[in-house]
Amino acid sequence: MENDDNRRVVIVIGAGPAGLAASIGLAQIPGYSVELIEKRTTFEKRGASFGLAKNGLKALSEICSGESYEVVNQLKEGGVSTPNGGLLLPWWEMRDTLLEGVRKEQSNITIRMGMDICSIEDEKDDSQ
Repeated sequence: MENDDNRRVVIVIGAGPAGLAASIGLAQIPGYSVELIEKRTTFEKRGASFGLAKNGLKALSEICSGESYEVVNQLKEGGVSTPNGGLLLPWWEMRDTLLEGVRKEQSNITIRMGMDICSIEDEKDDSQ
């Protein structure tokens, strides 16, 4: 699928930490834009604590690179360091920090709230 700018559109389902991080990473690839689909209509501050291992912090540093991203520093400020170099923080804080990064990519990421995905059909594209 392509949009009006001839960019390929990638659909990411779910605006939790994984979907948000994937959207940020994909939006940085030249020629791609992201449609981020979320079932809920609002982002609420609820959920359990979230453990982020040292390698998870490294992955976020790579995905959320560039001057406009302070994701890892923001998470370190709001989280509790673990002995192995990871972080423990509220789930919603992780999500909100990544959501801020998604909103910085407004030209490449569209968030669609309140949408349920009932089925996905794959149409074969013979041109590739």
